[in-house]
Amino acid sequence: MLLALLCFEGFGDAQFVPPEVLERREEGLGDWAPVGARFSNPKAGPWEFLGPRPIYGESWSDGTVSGRVVYILPHPTDENIVYIAAAQGGVWRTTDGGVTWEPLTDGLPSISSGALAFEPGNPQVIYYGTGEMHLCGDCSSGDGLFKSTDGGQTWTKIAGRDEVGYYISKIYVHPNNPNVILVASNRGVVRSTDGGQTWQVTLSGSWVTDLVARPDNPDVVYAGMIFYGIYRSTDGGQTWTRLSNGLPAQNQFTRVQIAIAPSNPDTMYASFTASDWQSLEGFYCSGDGGNSWTERSGTPDYLYPQGFYDHTVAVDPKNSQVVYAGGVYPYNIFYHGLMKSTNAGRTWSDITIGSSGTLHPDIHFLAFDAAGDLWVACDGGVWESTDGGNTWINHNQDLEVTQFYTVAVSFVNPDIVQGGAQDNGSPRTEGTLDWQELSGGDGGSTAFLWDQPTVSYTSYVYLDPLYKFDGTTYLGQVTGPWSSNNDRASWANAPLVVDPVDPQTVYAGTYRVWKTTDGGGSWSLISGDLTNGSDGYLLAMAVAPSNNQVIYTGSSDGRLYVTTNGGGSWALRSEAWWVDSTEIEDIAVDPNDPNRVYVALGSEAQVWTSPDGGQTWLNATGNLGSFDPRYIFSMEVDFGVSPPVIYVGTKRGVYASLDGGVNWMRLDGLPYLDVYELYYNPNTQYLYAATHGRGMWRRDMGALYQLAKEQGSRPRFWVSYSRGELRFSLPAPGRAQVFDVSGRLVWSEAVGKRGSVRIDLEPGVYLLKLGHWARKFVAF
Repeated sequence: MLLALLCFEGFGDAQFVPPEVLERREEGLGDWAPVGARFSNPKAGPWEFLGPRPIYGESWSDGTVSGRVVYILPHPTDENIVYIAAAQGGVWRTTDGGVTWEPLTDGLPSISSGALAFEPGNPQVIYYGTGEMHLCGDCSSGDGLFKSTDGGQTWTKIAGRDEVGYYISKIYVHPNNPNVILVASNRGVVRSTDGGQTWQVTLSGSWVTDLVARPDNPDVVYAGMIFYGIYRSTDGGQTWTRLSNGLPAQNQFTRVQIAIAPSNPDTMYASFTASDWQSLEGFYCSGDGGNSWTERSGTPDYLYPQGFYDHTVAVDPKNSQVVYAGGVYPYNIFYHGLMKSTNAGRTWSDITIGSSGTLHPDIHFLAFDAAGDLWVACDGGVWESTDGGNTWINHNQDLEVTQFYTVAVSFVNPDIVQGGAQDNGSPRTEGTLDWQELSGGDGGSTAFLWDQPTVSYTSYVYLDPLYKFDGTTYLGQVTGPWSSNNDRASWANAPLVVDPVDPQTVYAGTYRVWKTTDGGGSWSLISGDLTNGSDGYLLAMAVAPSNNQVIYTGSSDGRLYVTTNGGGSWALRSEAWWVDSTEIEDIAVDPNDPNRVYVALGSEAQVWTSPDGGQTWLNATGNLGSFDPRYIFSMEVDFGVSPPVIYVGTKRGVYASLDGGVNWMRLDGLPYLDVYELYYNPNTQYLYAATHGRGMWRRDMGALYQLAKEQGSRPRFWVSYSRGELRFSLPAPGRAQVFDVSGRLVWSEAVGKRGSVRIDLEPGVYLLKLGHWARKFVAF
């Protein structure tokens, strides 16, 4: 048996998104919560957290990871108290030096993290800036600035998106006057002199990626601005002057990071990303407080190829000559991770891999605690070193901040779950909070065979490579020809669908559809371009359970196609206004009627349904817009009642409609964050939610199903088996037949529309048929 610990991390696997594109995404979008609103952590709800806590067997680091952390705020006097901010996992606190962690912001309207700051002299007062400024494809915007006066137990919103920005990199509170607050964001530098009641932009022109102040003169503040460079203020951020003596010219670089030596504030360091957004333009040192600068020639390019994403600099608090610079990872001699210099940047060594312990790739932030120990935030979570990077202590065992793209659940065992995760591979669980990584890098689309409890597929980005497993045993690579053809494909959510009739038949979607009939041994192309023909790709695919010749696809540019002959021909069935204006993120087909289909539109945050295979469409969004979900990533439909129950995963959690899309409700208990994929099993009535920052969750929807029936929905066709009893609700009375996976008839009897019968079945997957209707179920 081969335990899979496959290393597939790419040399640069973050998606770059330019600032202007991120700006356009947010145009016209207001706040989620009003300024002055108060929040506390919600009570435990009906959702069950499934993990990971943590992921074991991770390929690149020392094996235990959680998810992307973007900021670290150590307590100024107690080294055991540390606050961290996870990318889309909110603020967490440890009081025992990283052994255990507590979430503090699950009740906020946004837990996409930008920066944290204490009020100097009063660490009970904490500021939390939302919106992650790392210029990446899944860097989510925030909802402004929040403040806590009780160490993070409760929060008040003190500034909105339009005031302080929706991507925040740094917060500075003046130590002599805490009413003076500076926020570095996509707006530039924004300043308040009245504790956050009013705000003024004092430095504009581009995004400000860093903000630091002299510890000996808090009125002297430095800002690093994309394209423009370093600015200095000598009046607490009211006015600014651009520094240039020895620094590169404007527009010869992009991102800028700055560090000041606490032991000698005249000593400063600055790191510039090149104009390609990937590599190091230069590393610079100043010995006179920024008046003049010297480039350190020969500095290793620790940023390549993700200078937009992995970029941080820090100075040892006791020694101004010891400087750290964080980048990617030492994949080979041409790549570098966390670098250290003991002579002010003249020479460097890579300390990513310690004599004990190893950091995960993609370094985002460095901080020193009250004892002078170094803390590191990266895509794998949090590490600490007490000896300057010679050894590393892993602090991820108790964090719950994994960013999932996808989810797959064993049809036979509801406790066997796996998903594709941001930079933490494709982890898997069999019912515990500890998950095992199957393959590394960014985990993408994943799927289980419905006739076998453990056989599954996992993938890297763009479905390339595609792998097959039996449990944790690696069965091999089954990537199709789309790899050699350089097909356009979704980053991590490309369609991967197991045929509902023949589990050896699997479909993969790039910008066209590929099919295998032998479990991945060989692939054939069954469509042409089903997108706009330029930069589109498929995001959704559904095969009709009652007729597997009917297949629907949805693209990133609003094209919905259908074939009724297994791919022989395809017809465009989009509403005209969808085309080029929205994404078709998900599709659901009635298991008994191949013409009855639902689609979820991404940026329009709408649900539509068709009774005739897409020839006509009805809007099923109802009042969903009143919740301001912003985006729909995923959809599941329970066709067991009529009208069906519809679930959508959005930027604000999960919502449900019990009446086919007229009225919607939020399924409380999850934080307000992106839910990239949902999975619903009508046999167990479990709904699974792959969140992009707080791991995997599950909720028993049985009570909601009963509520739907009480409100007038009629049971249609469902079947379940437990302890020798087969329960069912059928579309009509008649002779029901049960077949095993080999097609052998194991039971047949004339039954009414609803009821139960005693029948002895061995554990496994079965098919109940009544005329042309059919439904799979599991005998446990």
